[in-house]
Amino acid sequence: MQRVAPLAVLAALLAVACSTTGLRPDDVERTRWDLSRLYGAPPLALAPITLVFEEGQVLGHAGVNQYFAGFSLDGSAFAVDSIGTTRRSGPPDISAQENAFLKALQTAATLSLDDDELVLRGPDGFELARFRRGT
Repeated sequence: MQRVAPLAVLAALLAVACSTTGLRPDDVERTRWDLSRLYGAPPLALAPITLVFEEGQVLGHAGVNQYFAGFSLDGSAFAVDSIGTTRRSGPPDISAQENAFLKALQTAATLSLDDDELVLRGPDGFELARFRRGT
């Protein structure tokens, strides 16, 4: 009887645990998602960022401005059309965070649910943003 190396078993379990089942728009729509991490860091407390999926559009508050865009979701593959925003100005730190968020949203390639949190990842698999269900 051949013995399986513990490292091979661990790798196989990790692959299964990290695989995402396909999402459908119904899985994320009609829910407000609140940003909890942006490029690994918590967002500024006084500048909440939200994400809402509604009838083929993603929209919400980006910290200073409202934003909106069309989106597509096919399994975990995610893409956003050109993002439109209102044009208010804000403090430099909040504006910088807003710009970083909008860039993350525009470059996101996958969308997944991870322990009831919504995760945006770039084409390289790097986690761009993480959201909790809003209350």
